[in-house]
Amino acid sequence: MRAGRLNKRVRFEAPASVTADKHGGQVITWEPLATQWAAVEPLNGREFFQAQGENSSVEVRIRVRYTQALAALAPNCRAIYRGTAYNIVSVIDPQEQHSELTIMCEAGERLG
Repeated sequence: MRAGRLNKRVRFEAPASVTADKHGGQVITWEPLATQWAAVEPLNGREFFQAQGENSSVEVRIRVRYTQALAALAPNCRAIYRGTAYNIVSVIDPQEQHSELTIMCEAGERLG
């Protein structure tokens, strides 16, 4: 992986606890895992109508160097880039060499 492409700061967080609010919804408390230099590549943007409301979804691919701090990264975690929280859809370790991670993410309606 070329270091010049890793020019964005991304914070990765894991859910620490889930509590109920007074309306019966869930409130997720997040704890930081790591802040890494990364390549952030937008893949797709789409708008769609659901339940009589307009929503948008943006898919991004985040590439980072593999670190021990990111070994626990999973689809229940999230990435924060430029104030936007991205739900992690999948974490890929190409050729299982522990040299880099490709993280597929989506921003949109299901954030906790």
